[in-house]
Formats: sequence, C-alpha cells, structure tokens
Amino acid sequence: MRYAGIKEIDATTLSGADPLAELLAANQPFVIRNMVGHWPLIEHGRSSPAALRTYLKAHALDRQFAVMLAPPNVRGRPFYDQNMEVNFVERRMPFDEICDGFAEFEDAAEPPLMYCGSIELAKYFDTIAAQHTLPLGARKPRIGLWLGLKSDIPIHSDYSDNLVCNVLGRRRVTLFAPDQLKNLYIGPLDNTPAGRAVSLVDFNAPDYKAHPLFAEAEKTACSVELSPGDMLHIPTMWWHTIQSLDGFNAIVNFWWRDSNLPANPDAALVNAISAWRDLPDDEKQIWRAQLDHYVFGDVEKSIAHIPEAGRGVLGPASAQTAEKMRLFILRLLNE
Repeated sequence: MRYAGIKEIDATTLSGADPLAELLAANQPFVIRNMVGHWPLIEHGRSSPAALRTYLKAHALDRQFAVMLAPPNVRGRPFYDQNMEVNFVERRMPFDEICDGFAEFEDAAEPPLMYCGSIELAKYFDTIAAQHTLPLGARKPRIGLWLGLKSDIPIHSDYSDNLVCNVLGRRRVTLFAPDQLKNLYIGPLDNTPAGRAVSLVDFNAPDYKAHPLFAEAEKTACSVELSPGDMLHIPTMWWHTIQSLDGFNAIVNFWWRDSNLPANPDAALVNAISAWRDLPDDEKQIWRAQLDHYVFGDVEKSIAHIPEAGRGVLGPASAQTAEKMRLFILRLLNE
C-alpha cells in the first residue's frame, strides 16, 4: 500500500446524516480544517490555556486521574530506559493538582513529561461529552481527552479507527501505512509505554546504523500540522507519531471499530505467536492455509456447505456469534 499524501477536505462540502461515511470507507487518512472550531473546549482554549483548564476543572468529577510523570531529560517522550523498563511513572491524582502542574511548567524551557492520555470524557467529566460530538451516523465511539505539556509520542498503531480533533496547541502527526511494519522496528507486545507496541526508532534522531530499514519507511511518510479545530482521520492500523509543539496542549479523539466482534486483536496475535511461531515450517504452512481458508480468503465459500443454523463460531459477525466465540475460546484455554 502506498499513498500520495493526506487528503484535505472542505468542511462546507459535508452533508447528510452520515457525512463522513464515504471518506471513512476509503480507509485512507484525511484532514478537515476547522471541523470542530465551534466546540466549547476550543472556544475556552482561544482565551488562554488557563481558561481551558478552568473550564475542565469546573466539570471534572470527583475521581483520581492517571498522569504520566518523568523528568525533563526524557524530552517529553514516554519510552524505555536502558533496561527496557518504561522511563516514567504513572500516578493517580485529583484533576486540580494535575492542572496546577500544567500551569507551573507550561512555559518552562525544558519541561518535564506530564501527560494524561485517553481520559474517557463520559466517565471523568459531566456534560462535556454531550457538548463535543461528531456526525458519525450509527457509530458509537469512545471519546477520549488527551492533555499534556510538550510531548513526543513514539510511532505506534491502533486497531480502532481514530478521529483526532485538535483542541489546543499545534500538533504534528506523521503517518506510515500498515505495510511499513517491517521497516519500523516495533518493540515488545507485552511491555509497552502505554498499552500499544511502539517503534524503537527515535523519530527525531534516527540511528540508521541500528535501524537501517527505517530509511525506507521515511520515504513513504506523510506529515500534517494541526491547529485548534482541525480533525485528522487515522485509519485502523496505520502507524503514527504525534508531536505536540506548544507548552500546553489538548486533543479529543473518537475511537471505534466497524465490527460486531468485541475480541481484542492483540490477544489473537499473541495467542497466534504462542500457538504457531515455533512450529516446524511444514506445520506453519498447514496453519497458514487454515487462516487463508477461514479468515483471509473467500469466507462465504469456505462455509457454504454448512447449514446456517449450525455454523456456530463460523457464522457472520454478531453479538451472539461473539459470545459463542468467547465461550469456545475460554473452554479451549482451560483444557
């Protein structure tokens, strides 16, 4: 897969009950300038970062909020230390105390890492989620708020579709197509800075001796700079790095999967590694054929001979099929 760039859309051309449907179906990145410039969060941010924080504090629920903390020498990059341990600590604090930290360090020449990732709006704030929506038709997204000082998020991918709405500060996003996996030197799956496996390449200072194939990935990369109000679509499994360029910044993102199956793809990948990676090559080829037959090939043809009522976990995606799969997998794992 290759792409020429990130398509820019004029918000005034959108219409209908599901105006983004055609764009999203293309499964390519696009940006819509000032798509959400009318949001209250952005209006408060235009006044000042302090005004935005005051607005958020007024709506924050009485809960502990998770925040990443690290000294300035990590350069705002949640990553690993020399022992492959994460280079930050995570604390849970009242939201007011976190905002005090943002205020103290937002103008620092060398700020610490201080970052709140993916705060679910509906669970941590009253009314804000209902005031910050997108025209997404029947999709039911998870809406998250991301707040922090200057940060440099390593290259990673997400298995959900992602609409990134920039709220405060400038942000640079660089994208790589899914086929660049082989050139990105992805780290461990189970020991990650924030739940997703990340590239071990320092995007801002690549070590081409240690990571020579990254030069090939760079040839395919596309970057876009977002201002408050801009919205970027990052399709499922596209690799991306996000750099915030100002002292205090915020985004809201919408995540969803166009699937009736709740299963975590990462769990399937790890289980596949456990079951198949160390098999002899001839056995691997047998299981590859099984995957082609049931997953990647003509699925309808592969099960056409089974009466619909008896297809079980081979049936079409639905909540009922998902539950059958869950129970079947649990039974297998417990054998």
